[in-house]
Amino acid sequence: FRFETIHRHALFDQVFRRRLLEDRDTLENKLFAMMNDSSSQEAGAVLAGQWHTRWFTTAAASNIHYRRFAHYDRYWKRLNRIDGIA
Repeated sequence: FRFETIHRHALFDQVFRRRLLEDRDTLENKLFAMMNDSSSQEAGAVLAGQWHTRWFTTAAASNIHYRRFAHYDRYWKRLNRIDGIA
């Protein structure tokens, strides 16, 4: 559920989603540069793992704000509660 926590948070928080996508683009550029420099794949995996851990921690530490009367939001709120995400 680590990926789900981040994805579901990004569904409802535009600022979070924008920062996530910008940071993802930066990470991808670093990883591509590492590939071009014949750097170790292990170093890239560590960098990607650190990035994911940072975003998972950020998503898990913040609350998702649902619209009260929106059916779509109520569905995700219920599913997140069942899955123990929020």
